Amino acid sequence: MDLNEVKNENCQKCRSKERKTNEFGICTATTSLLDSQPVRCIGDWGRDKIYYLTNYFGIFAKGMKNKFQEKLNYIEICSGPGRCICRETGEEIDGTPLAIINHESFQYLSKAFFVDYSTAVIDTLNKRILQKNVSKNVGAFVGDYTDASSLDIVLNQLPSNGLNLVLIDPTDCSVPFETVKHIANRLGRVDFIINVAIYTDVGRNIRNLISRGYNQDKYHRFLGSNFFDRDDIIELVNQGKDAEVRINFRKAYMDSLRKICYNYFDLKTIGSYYDILFATKNARGIEFWRKATKRDPSNQSELDLT
Repeated sequence: MDLNEVKNENCQKCRSKERKTNEFGICTATTSLLDSQPVRCIGDWGRDKIYYLTNYFGIFAKGMKNKFQEKLNYIEICSGPGRCICRETGEEIDGTPLAIINHESFQYLSKAFFVDYSTAVIDTLNKRILQKNVSKNVGAFVGDYTDASSLDIVLNQLPSNGLNLVLIDPTDCSVPFETVKHIANRLGRVDFIINVAIYTDVGRNIRNLISRGYNQDKYHRFLGSNFFDRDDIIELVNQGKDAEVRINFRKAYMDSLRKICYNYFDLKTIGSYYDILFATKNARGIEFWRKATKRDPSNQSELDLT
């Protein structure tokens, strides 16, 4: 997997409490060595997500290119600026948008659209897309994923009879389930890859949400259900059974997806940080996903426990 990696000696390898980033996670201490444009600060585990995404994308695009000729699309929500810097190592790499654009199977797409809520981030990504000299059907747009209708600027450009792969990649549980539902309803045929911040967000706040009266609305909007109001969940939290709470949180999210006809799922847990949830309506999709993720990023074969 070639992510155009370079060692950025200007990276200060900040610890969490001293991190030099703005509100959008963009590094304020350095820029890309390749194009002098902004880079997003990430943990080194971000490579794992890119690995699974690009592996699946390759199999998905090659497998469906004939059946959905000129109707195969990729959409990414919370895209970032296209280049990242790993704070542990100072290594600068392509983010998910450029990893997709540079992939050999990108040629099979009809359209590829990227969405972020920061105008500055989108301007940076569009500059990078322009440098790639790709077709006019590729672009980045400003959209507020908390307001599903704001995504229509992208969704309206996609055919209703196409096949779509949608990556939803927030840093926390801030993308409401209504947004997922809106995308599914508007596009019809969609496979989702969703970043679920099960440890970096939910895991850190379980006790605060029950014992200290923290606002639960964000999590209920994310799940599409009043999860933390449930008596069984409150009891698990009070008993200190955080692992069981996380298991039930995952189940609650999949239950909401089932209500909109998604019945095939798989999870990849990335370290002790987040889950990548794959969801599809089609058994063929889960076959593609399991083939793409059979080996982990270190090229070790994963156990098949299904």
